[in-house]
Amino acid sequence: MGNLSGASAPALDPSEHAELSLDGSEEQFWNEPPRYSVDQLCSIVPPAPRPEPTRLRRLGATLLFFAVFCGTAALLGFETVSAVRAGAVPAVHQ
Repeated sequence: MGNLSGASAPALDPSEHAELSLDGSEEQFWNEPPRYSVDQLCSIVPPAPRPEPTRLRRLGATLLFFAVFCGTAALLGFETVSAVRAGAVPAVHQ
């Protein structure tokens, strides 16, 4: 059996500790330049600006936005007319 009295183990003598780490790997680690796991580190130079979109692309984006907006408005109008005709919402008369 071991020592069960709760006494701690004796501390290592510093000379013994130095002998344990004399294989040179730690000194080699500190003397080498740093190694990074990333190939390209962050740069403070901003990326080049993107070129302006072409005329066709700009026109296509505008038409797409207009189509989505008009489709949404048409569906909301259709739903409102359907609700009024069904009597769910009273029609406003002036």
